[in-house]
Order: sequence, then structure tokens, then C-alpha cells
Amino acid sequence: MVPPAPSAPTGTPITFGTELRAHWDAYRRVNDTFAAACAQAAAPGATVLLQDYHLTLTARRLRKLRPDLRSAHCTMTPWADWPHFAALPDDIQHELVNGLLGADLVCFLVPRWAEAFMSCCEQLGLRTDPAHQAVRGPDGRWSQVRSFPVGVDAASLHSRAASPDVTGHQKQLRALTGDARLVVRVDRMEPSKNIVRGLTAYARFLEQHPEQHGSLVHYVLAYASRSELAAYRDLAAHVDQLTGAINQRFGTNRWQPIVLETRNNFPRALAAMTLADVMVVNPVRDGMNLVAKEAAVLSRHNLALILSQHTGAADDLADGSTLVDPLDIQQLADTIAQSLALPPAERAERLKRLRKGAHALPPHQWLRKILTTLTP
Repeated sequence: MVPPAPSAPTGTPITFGTELRAHWDAYRRVNDTFAAACAQAAAPGATVLLQDYHLTLTARRLRKLRPDLRSAHCTMTPWADWPHFAALPDDIQHELVNGLLGADLVCFLVPRWAEAFMSCCEQLGLRTDPAHQAVRGPDGRWSQVRSFPVGVDAASLHSRAASPDVTGHQKQLRALTGDARLVVRVDRMEPSKNIVRGLTAYARFLEQHPEQHGSLVHYVLAYASRSELAAYRDLAAHVDQLTGAINQRFGTNRWQPIVLETRNNFPRALAAMTLADVMVVNPVRDGMNLVAKEAAVLSRHNLALILSQHTGAADDLADGSTLVDPLDIQQLADTIAQSLALPPAERAERLKRLRKGAHALPPHQWLRKILTTLTP
């Protein structure tokens, strides 16, 4: 069973001012532009699929322009629980929810996010029908609210992993890390992925388990993301600095405990997943996280998966992974040690369960199910 999300944060009160309003006006304009483009391009009675938090207002605007169209909106990120969502200004709360309810079908990746959305709708005074998974919008229409937990295309992934460039990277990684066991992380360099806490937990593990020094390497592929933003550049600098400090503290002439690479290199990421003994996936929150599922499918070393309980993937993979609180550094350090100590037979059995969850609803089936549900 996946635990609920943490309660609303406390501390310095959140404040909103003119900067938010300027950004919100720009967000509205972007959604208006998309709606107008869809209205112009769509054939009579066509189906329009909209995706993610960038376009939460588009369906409502599109319905005004083209009421003959059917639409679905798929949110690929988590939906906030009411205590968090309620932190937004009242008018923005209503506009976000009512924008999504312009669609005939509102999609999320796992039931938790769909339930959170319906709870927010109810808190905002809208009529909900949990039995039929529907919400009545401000225009009197009912929108379906569903979850579709996307998985991975195992056959395609195995085929790609067998390519010469991937096998070449496997050889390179083995030359780089030797016979050490591999604790692997593959992430975008962004705050929600929680890389700093992951590295801090690994440092604590090394501090508490000196007997493991020299026997394992933490390979971190954290490729650049949104580097035009100062906060993301600061994060990258922090990760680089922290990695250097850990290597300096624990490393030797023959062994560096962390290998950090920041280039966007998909074949190398696949190679690392095939070789991983332990995979760390500890985002603060994540709509799904397909890296966890990809690693389970590709593993050749009976992977032990450490997974944040606040990922959508935890719904499918909890049975074969070890779930952690992404904010608890000591718990993660302990879990790394426990994962490395798992007997081979238990690792193999866990991996079978992981693969079963990872294969559920691959992308082509995911899209087909959405379209089938949308069909009147």
C-alpha cells in the first residue's frame, strides 16, 4: 500500500503579487493560442488530445470555439492534494479546475492523482460523482476523470538496449568502474528529482559502512535541464560541488565513490540500467517516473529498486521495490545498505514482480485505452 502524500508544508507563508499575475496572464495567452490553433486545424467532430500542465486552460477555451469537438486532457505530473492546491489564489484555483473540465475526459497517470483532482473539485463546490468517476463543470456538463498508468514497451526497449552504441557504453562503464557493484541514478537535473538528498544519503551510507569502501560506485547520470533558469544552474553547481566533496572525503587514489556525468546520453543511460545492482529513484513527487520501470525491464543484475513512495510508479512497483520517504536521508542510507545485502534469490523474485508492474499498459495500449474511453 502506498502511503498518502505529506501534509501541507509549514514555515514562511506563501505570498503572491504582481509577478504571479503577469506570469498567469502570459499562461492564459499561451493556452488561448493553442486553443485557436486546434480549432483551426481540427476537422468537424474530431478528437483533440491535450497534454500536461502547460495546457490546463486550453480545453475550456477550445470548447467555446469548437463545441463540436471531443477532447481529452492528460496530466503527466501529480495533482496536488487540497491543502497544497488551496495555497493558490482562489481565482486561479477555479480557473485551473474549470479549464480542465472543458475536456470530455480528464486523465491522470495513477488513481491517487485523479482522486486528488476530484477532491479539489468538491472543495471548490463542484458536484462530483465518485461512483462514475465524473465531475460536473460550471457549464453543467459532466467530465469523466480517469487514471491510465502508462508502462514501457519492453520489446522496443530490449531492442534498443541491444544496439552497438549501448553495448559500447556498457564496456566503457565497466572499464570506468571495474568490478565494483553499481548504485545507479538516471535523472534530469531538476529540483523535484531530489538529487542532493540522494547524494547526501549516499555519503551517510559511506560514513556508516566503511567496510563497503572500494567495493561499489555510485554512477549518477544527471543530465542538464532548463539550464536557462538560474535555479537549475545553481542546482547543477551544487550537485557538482557535493560530488567533489564526497569523493574528496571518501575516495582514494584507486577508487572514487561517485562518478557524475551530466550529458544527455540516452544510450549510456540504458547501459547503466542494464548494469545496475541498485537503482535509486527518490523524487520528492513524480507523476509516474518511467526510469524506474525501464530499469526493471533492462536489468541484468537482479536489480534492487529503491523508489520514492511519492512517485506514480510506486502504485505499480511497490510489490518489488523498497519504498522510501524522499525527505528521509537516513532511511535512504539504510535502504542502500539493505538493498546491497539482499540475497540473490530474493533479488530475483523481486525483479520478477517489478517487471510485471513495469509492463502494464505500454504506450500504444495506453493511448488506445484513452481513445476508447473518450469514444461516446
